[in-house]
Amino acid sequence: MLKRGFGEKFDWTLVFFVVILIILSFFHTMINPQTTGMVVSEVAGCKTINSSGEYKLTQDIITSSNENCFDITSNNVILDCQGHIVDGTNNNASGFNVKNVDNVTIKNC
Repeated sequence: MLKRGFGEKFDWTLVFFVVILIILSFFHTMINPQTTGMVVSEVAGCKTINSSGEYKLTQDIITSSNENCFDITSNNVILDCQGHIVDGTNNNASGFNVKNVDNVTIKNC
């Protein structure tokens, strides 16, 4: 009858944990693919977003006279209002102008 030593059991335990970590990191990327590796920029007012990345609004935008508060002209953009208000005085305008781009998310507005 052969007995296993401590080293053999430890090696398999280590392999098990490494495999679990790899699987968990894979699922994290699958669940949240848009934010992986994106630069996060803070935004305090209306602007043109012409670079890929994640943007977080840091304050309410009230009584903006811009025709479009946000012009998004780049692919792969996330704009998170974080619960802030985007409001304007121009009745013929839209708060967000997104045309001819892919993978744009506007959330929490």
